[in-house]
Amino acid sequence: VKAAATFQKELLNVGKTTDFTDSQLSQLADGLKTLSYRLNVSADDLAKIAAAGGQMGLGSEGVEGILAFTEAASRLSSVLDISADESGNALGRLTNIFKIGIKDAEKISSLLNEVSNKSTADGRDLIDMIQRIGTAGGTLGIKQAAALAATGRDLGLTVETVGTSFNKIFLDLQTKAT
Repeated sequence: VKAAATFQKELLNVGKTTDFTDSQLSQLADGLKTLSYRLNVSADDLAKIAAAGGQMGLGSEGVEGILAFTEAASRLSSVLDISADESGNALGRLTNIFKIGIKDAEKISSLLNEVSNKSTADGRDLIDMIQRIGTAGGTLGIKQAAALAATGRDLGLTVETVGTSFNKIFLDLQTKAT
């Protein structure tokens, strides 16, 4: 009973952040339960991720979009060994920063997994650096930002130095080019 009440509470949070109707919330609940069985992640954690996506305005993609986002963030949580809340927030920010649709969120998860496996940057640091680098004034995509983040970390630079320095370099280049 307690688990059902907790899940219902998390669903209400999703409802507040997405403005989904009761019918959509019911559809989302069924989808989250199915994902929970398939991914071996609690439905409560999945609902927290869905709420994070809703807070970032991703509810406009509908139930299918939120489910796709939730699945990608759940996988990200697993492969980068970060909490469900962290992965939901990080993935939401990255999709917003780099203007990537929710349906392509899984590609971000795969990219971050691959880069963290082939560099000294752990998942949490990698996400932080990529967010700090951002699009560097619209000149970088997420793949380039991830590569720069990993390279900076492999060189032994701090997260703050990598993110701020690369962002500044590209913004300066862009300013001088105009």
